[in-house]
Amino acid sequence: RLALDDALKQVQANTRDLEKAFEGWSEARIKAYKAIETKPNTYYYRFNAPGEEQKKGQWTKEEEELFFSRLKEMKETGADGQWGIFSMAIPGRTGRIKDPNYVLDDKGKAHY
Repeated sequence: RLALDDALKQVQANTRDLEKAFEGWSEARIKAYKAIETKPNTYYYRFNAPGEEQKKGQWTKEEEELFFSRLKEMKETGADGQWGIFSMAIPGRTGRIKDPNYVLDDKGKAHY
């Protein structure tokens, strides 16, 4: 399976040859990538912006602050539930951040 960061680099390196650009990609990844402009929530739920390095593991304090700031913003605009759009404000993270396995402790800190 082709890692996300490698897949995005592959597309950027093969802009003229789409067959080569999407080599090793799942159908779901190709479909989501081709729909970035029309269905951004679908794309960003699973994938980072092209050229943006994927972050893994523990969240930094800054990321946690961005998460809660974005949560408040999304609730105020009535767009909560669109976790792909939500994640666009948190570099390196995808919409899967709102996974049902994430819980908040008594201090409001997110844990997996």
